[in-house]
Amino acid sequence: MTREDQDLLDFASQWLPYGGARREDILVNFGMTPAQFKMRIHRILTSETAAKHIDAHDRENLEVTYSIPRQGGSLHSAVVAGPAERRRVAG
Repeated sequence: MTREDQDLLDFASQWLPYGGARREDILVNFGMTPAQFKMRIHRILTSETAAKHIDAHDRENLEVTYSIPRQGGSLHSAVVAGPAERRRVAG
């Protein structure tokens, strides 16, 4: 896992209690859109090295918070839905 991958995961994890990182914070910290951020988190979580560095509970929390599909799910739906959309659907 690269240093940048670890930085992305640390940032994403810090925002877990708040329903995920805000668009502005993702842009300021990483220069990417929320869709790009989610795709990067997805790539990191599905990498072989992630299994060695991320415990199952943390992985599940990241997947749920950032709408990352479980095995066989569509990445498109994960990229389109953000925290506000998930709250609307859940509420």
